[in-house]
Amino acid sequence: MDRSRKVLLLATGGVAGAVLVGVLNRNEPTNVSDRKLPLVLRGVQALGTLHTARHTYENVFEYSTSRQPLQWVAMVPGGAELVRTGTRNVVLVSATGEIEAGVDLARATVERSGDTVTVRLPKPQLFEPKVDAKVHWQKSAVFWRDDNIALKAVRDAEDRIKEASLRQHILETAADVAGKRVKSLARDMGMDVSVAFG
Repeated sequence: MDRSRKVLLLATGGVAGAVLVGVLNRNEPTNVSDRKLPLVLRGVQALGTLHTARHTYENVFEYSTSRQPLQWVAMVPGGAELVRTGTRNVVLVSATGEIEAGVDLARATVERSGDTVTVRLPKPQLFEPKVDAKVHWQKSAVFWRDDNIALKAVRDAEDRIKEASLRQHILETAADVAGKRVKSLARDMGMDVSVAFG
């Protein structure tokens, strides 16, 4: 047979598994072809949502809550501080967790301008963090006991891991990895593409 077909299987680091990308003709020209654009797009979209960056987190911190003073109490000198002190609950929390970021390749589009093909991807996103938090001690206030303070502390830990991961540029890392995978996939399918986000 003078025409052979190649099945490309792409391993996505255990996240997306083995994905059947497309059937290509090896003897097809490698220049930009309108016939290849749908194949590249389907191949990219078939990867689905890639979790391409991960950040781990460990911290020990104090978390506190207190009641807000009524308006008339806040107008009394020292009244607001008295309310906050008398209703302040404190817990000491240790938290460990991880958060991932990635790109939803199922929403990819392909744009062509002359011989330039651009795969446009949605902006990378943070996924919900997984946090394991433990309360080591708790101090309740004299005038108010916050029974939900442990749950609030876990939510605070989730916010902390999100902020820490953003400071370490997790979204930029996710975009970089996703872009490299898309370019590699396109090259394997006989096309050179650029990648844009947004």
